[in-house]
Amino acid sequence: MAKTTLNISNSEIVLTPQLLERLNAAALEMKITQSGLVALAIEEFLQRQKTRQLADDVSEAYLDAPDEEEKLQTEYMRRVQLKLLEDDEW
Repeated sequence: MAKTTLNISNSEIVLTPQLLERLNAAALEMKITQSGLVALAIEEFLQRQKTRQLADDVSEAYLDAPDEEEKLQTEYMRRVQLKLLEDDEW
């Protein structure tokens, strides 16, 4: 399959002719340069990756549910806090 090379600020990107054609058409439609479209696409891709990683991190954090000892400690702290509030006169 034939590839086309696109030079962008000392970087070389090899694209198929079909992808280069799509790049040119999209850049023309958006009234931006090829480089501008490639930069925009990379920025968008990196943002999606960051969002995906954040979602994965949050999911992983929720997988670490409290064990029985942590549940008992939490319940104890809640009861102590309630007792302190009951004893506290405004």
